[in-house]
Amino acid sequence: MRSIGYNLFIILLLVFTMQGCTEKESVGSVLAEPRVYDGVLEIVSEPCVEEPCMPGMVFSLAISEDSSLVVVRDGIFVRWHSNSTAMEKFGVEIGDSLSLNGICEEKKDLNNKKYLTLTVK
Repeated sequence: MRSIGYNLFIILLLVFTMQGCTEKESVGSVLAEPRVYDGVLEIVSEPCVEEPCMPGMVFSLAISEDSSLVVVRDGIFVRWHSNSTAMEKFGVEIGDSLSLNGICEEKKDLNNKKYLTLTVK
């Protein structure tokens, strides 16, 4: 059984729905209003956004088989480390289904590869 604090955290911070951040909504701009996105917590390679590209893994929300949203907080990627507690301290683990509330944006890395971010508070 999950604690009240865990449930409250999920409701307030991690509120994701299957409504994807579509190109129509996000190309070249940020969605003005936060939306809820449902998906599965995963880790992916960090997009290359600075020279030199540094290897690393970041948390993302898989919202479909071919779309995931890289989680951003306070302007930076939420990074994963083997001893990371960034998400675990909230009682969630990789592979858990989550809902997050945030603003979705399509971006391009230094290699001109598109990726989606979800900025959460």
